[in-house]
Amino acid sequence: MPIQRAKPRFTEVKNFSITGTDLPAGSVLQVQHVQLDSPETISGYSSNTSTAIDSTAINITPAATNSKILLEAQVTFECANYPWAQIWFFFRDSTKLGHATTGNRLVGVGIPTVSHHGDYGGNTSDQVTLRYVDSPSTTSQITYKIGFHMASQTNALYLNRNTGDANTVDYTRGVSTFIATEIKG
Repeated sequence: MPIQRAKPRFTEVKNFSITGTDLPAGSVLQVQHVQLDSPETISGYSSNTSTAIDSTAINITPAATNSKILLEAQVTFECANYPWAQIWFFFRDSTKLGHATTGNRLVGVGIPTVSHHGDYGGNTSDQVTLRYVDSPSTTSQITYKIGFHMASQTNALYLNRNTGDANTVDYTRGVSTFIATEIKG
């Protein structure tokens, strides 16, 4: 007895679109990111001054004034002097985001994991991982950047490399990433 197959039924396909207003609170509305693959040297900043890393700029235009922006960053770096006397954070345009100023303390979002003990300024990279939830309360374009504040001497910050940069297995190169995710409020 031959097998009988059901005839396929075709239905009409309708085009539709989803807007942010159709999604529930907590939905991801957009993701912007920057990834730095090349080494970079940042110099000319002053001690006890909050400094933005311009190459990490992310432009984002929130869909609603009640949106939250989840900022996440991982930075590989080394600095020539006093890696333990620093704090990292984010800028929203020119506003520093992080812990509120408290006396003379270093304030921000996070401190780096210092990979070397006493041998700073050579061939051991440091790393900082940052997360912060911002409430920008705007639908205008804003620019986020990663920032740092060195409490001690003016020196150079080396992104994605060591202060020394010899072409041997004793020296490292890395990648730094920065992600901004808009979440519906």
